[in-house]
Amino acid sequence: MVTLNEYHSIDDFDSKRREAIESLLYSDEQFIYGIDVYDAILLTGKRASKLVLTDQRVIEFKRGFIKENSKDYSLDEIASIEHKKGYVMRKITLQGHGFDEDYQTLEDFGRQFVTTVREQMHRNEEGLDPLTTADIRGEEGDVDGSGSIESSQSVSDGSGKFGSLKLHVVIALLTIWWTFGLGNLAYGGYKYYKFKR
Repeated sequence: MVTLNEYHSIDDFDSKRREAIESLLYSDEQFIYGIDVYDAILLTGKRASKLVLTDQRVIEFKRGFIKENSKDYSLDEIASIEHKKGYVMRKITLQGHGFDEDYQTLEDFGRQFVTTVREQMHRNEEGLDPLTTADIRGEEGDVDGSGSIESSQSVSDGSGKFGSLKLHVVIALLTIWWTFGLGNLAYGGYKYYKFKR
C-alpha cells in the first residue's frame, strides 16, 4: 500500500529530504506547502516525488536509487496550473513558456496544491506577504487537539474518493475477460467452421 503525504512545514519531511530541499532554497526563499506525487507505476511511499511550493517557485524534487533530481518553475513563468480528475488519481497540469508537465496525486492534495499556488501567484502580483501555514490550514480545517493536521492519505483505502485498489482489480479482470473471452469466442467459431467443412 502506498501512502502519499502533504507537508505544511519543511520540518514535516524526513531529515534527508529536508536537508536536500533546504539546499535547493534561495537564502530569501520561504517554504509554503508540499505534496507527494506519483512518478512510477510501482513505487513505495518513501520514493514518491515531491512538489514543493515556495514564495518564488514550484520545485519538483525526486529522490532516485542513486541520486536526487530537481526541476523548478518560477511562479512568474507559470501561465497555467490546473487540477483534472482521472479514474483513480488526479492530475496537476503545470504549463508555461517551455514546459508542460503533468503530476499525478490524490484529489484533495491536488486541489489544495493548485489553489495554494494560484493564491501565492496572486499575492506576488499584488506585492503581499507570502502565504503562511495558518492561511493554508484555515482553508482545510481538520485540526486536531494538538494543533496538527493528519497529513497522509492512502491510495488504496477502499473508499473510492481517493482511489481504490478494488477499482484497479475490477478493471484488470474486465480487461482480461474481454481480451480472452473474445479470443475464445473467435477461436470457437473458427473451430466450428472447420468442423462443418
